[in-house]
Amino acid sequence: MGEFPILLIAVAIVAVILLSPRLRSALRGSGRRGFLGGLQSAFRGGLRGGKRRRRGVDVEADLLNACGGDRALMERLIRHESNRKPELGRTGAALMALSRLRADRR
Repeated sequence: MGEFPILLIAVAIVAVILLSPRLRSALRGSGRRGFLGGLQSAFRGGLRGGKRRRRGVDVEADLLNACGGDRALMERLIRHESNRKPELGRTGAALMALSRLRADRR
């Protein structure tokens, strides 16, 4: 019976260590969900294995949106930029195409 409190304390310490980044973000930016909503999402995320959503820019999606949903036009623009600068990867070519498209529309 003497081992149970020690085990409980150890589990609590591990849980706090694993959830601390999520708890910090929940306390900092709970936003419109409120404090309890932020804590709830932090614990749910911790229980799901801590997978975070990818953040960043989806250049191809932005280019597709700028092309009005015309996927063939998007592919032609990416191919054109790739032919101009073969050292660019697909994302770089998409970024250059998006930049050129926006500049041409100004």
